Amino acid sequence: MPSNIKKRFAGFLRQLSSNSHCAAADQSVADLRGNTDGCFITKYLNGELSRSEVAIDHARDAAQLPEQRIGPLQPTVVAAYTGPAGGLTAVPHRAQPVTSSEPGINYIDSDDESEEEPAPADDECLRRTQHDEIAGTVNWNRPHPRAFGSSVSLYECHPVTGVHAGEPIADAFGVVCRSNSALLALADGVNWGEKARLAARCAVHGCLDYLNRALFGAAASVQSTQDVFAALLQSFHAAHSLILQEGGMLTTLTAAAVVPCQLAQGRTRAKFVVCVCNVGDSLAYVFSSRHGVREITKGSHDINSMRDMRDALGALGPVAGQNPELNNLTLSMTQVEPGDIIFLTSDGVSDNFDPVVGKFVLPKKADEPSGGPQPPPGPAGGRGGGGTAPGSGRRRGSAEGAASRQADGRPARPAGNGTARGESGRGGKQPRPGSKTVLTPVPKGRSAKQIAAGPVPRVPPPAVVPTLPVVTALQRHELTHLRMDDLLRNGALEGEGRVTDARHLCCQLLDFAFRLTTAKRRVLEDPELYTGGDGVELSRAEQRARRRRVCEKLAVVPGKLDHASVVAYQVGEEAAPRAKAETAI
Repeated sequence: MPSNIKKRFAGFLRQLSSNSHCAAADQSVADLRGNTDGCFITKYLNGELSRSEVAIDHARDAAQLPEQRIGPLQPTVVAAYTGPAGGLTAVPHRAQPVTSSEPGINYIDSDDESEEEPAPADDECLRRTQHDEIAGTVNWNRPHPRAFGSSVSLYECHPVTGVHAGEPIADAFGVVCRSNSALLALADGVNWGEKARLAARCAVHGCLDYLNRALFGAAASVQSTQDVFAALLQSFHAAHSLILQEGGMLTTLTAAAVVPCQLAQGRTRAKFVVCVCNVGDSLAYVFSSRHGVREITKGSHDINSMRDMRDALGALGPVAGQNPELNNLTLSMTQVEPGDIIFLTSDGVSDNFDPVVGKFVLPKKADEPSGGPQPPPGPAGGRGGGGTAPGSGRRRGSAEGAASRQADGRPARPAGNGTARGESGRGGKQPRPGSKTVLTPVPKGRSAKQIAAGPVPRVPPPAVVPTLPVVTALQRHELTHLRMDDLLRNGALEGEGRVTDARHLCCQLLDFAFRLTTAKRRVLEDPELYTGGDGVELSRAEQRARRRRVCEKLAVVPGKLDHASVVAYQVGEEAAPRAKAETAI
């Protein structure tokens, strides 16, 4: 890892920890204009980076995907974990039976209602899982270094009430790791509130409950990836049905099944395939020491077009009557190797690795020429950065949303670096060739004594701030992966090195997103936005007016505020569960 990148990122972290949010906002822009020789963004834009590609197949119909035979699935559960705050265990255990026999999910015409039951406390739900089977598994409080998940809120904390904006976290995740396979699911409730959180929890509960029964139940008979995809599609049916049954609202959902490939005759090294189904903008990735980071779900969104981050692209739940929005429902598959890490993220994580949200590139506009040289790169390369993209998120409850929608991401162009008038050859008298005397007009307002003292010191012109590189949508997509890969290979700080397991990966991704958005939270947590000089809380209208006035500051500081969640599994075989199960902190 080049030392200059380490120094710039360390400087970025110091900037984030500054006590002055105004200084942080100003400094973040200045830091981004530094030299980037040798960093990955410069190398990429100069064509000096090449990536080894691994095939990723995707389609809306499983019949259009290549079929692979899979090996026997071992039922022994090594680890199971869900969250945040109880995760899928907080859903009443009343799953509806799946009646549709179609592998597709053009369905959902049920409007059955069930009686309301008081929701149990989150800690009570977790205790219940120690003995009761929930969603096909007993004891969901068994995290493992190879199977882990975590969530954090990136939103600001109100300096008067102490309440975080956007509470509660409207994401949910679950992972079940068996001896030679794993199931992962992550849902991101659309907008804020209890109904959004309930939708996410129901989606993960219904999905994993069906997959556990279909792939590992007593009557399960799974022979190929076609069988896995059929189960994944039916699990989305079950997820949507449970959302309607429990009265939830809208949510994205991404589910992955990692299964062993059938070994060819004479081969002993295990190979694995990951099958993914997703709807919405929660994405699935693979991190490989050999191939870097690649997105499995890239077929669910157009990587050749600039994405509007306010659009979730699709959702389960009652979008239109009782029906979901399945515009971007996609099936994907790719081969993985032992040691690779599969991870699913909500857009609160993936969007904060976007180079436009990171403000170290600018998105190419439709009317800009596609050819020509790129402008000189501006920011520090990769693990610092800042800014917001146009429309940075679909959940907005603070001034951050207004700023991101108003700012177009382009820094103001500075004035040129020409010299002052009278010194450029265009103003005042100039000496004739061969003349020994130069007649200079006496400036108005200067005395003879001031003239004898010498010329007025010339103020140097302001330095020209280099513009940021302009990238296409495809370059933006690939730089997002390179930025993730750089973090996971080299760590955020000197000496950290490559991530070693799923737990380490989750911590690194969330820590990066949290640090990146610190300056933005500092702006919104300024007490002067909420209280007057006498310390008395202002009216709601005045608070909103003051928050609107900080939009310009928000537009130049890093990141996107959101709920951020990630769940991960490290591919491989585990002989048997540990004698003593770990417990969540």
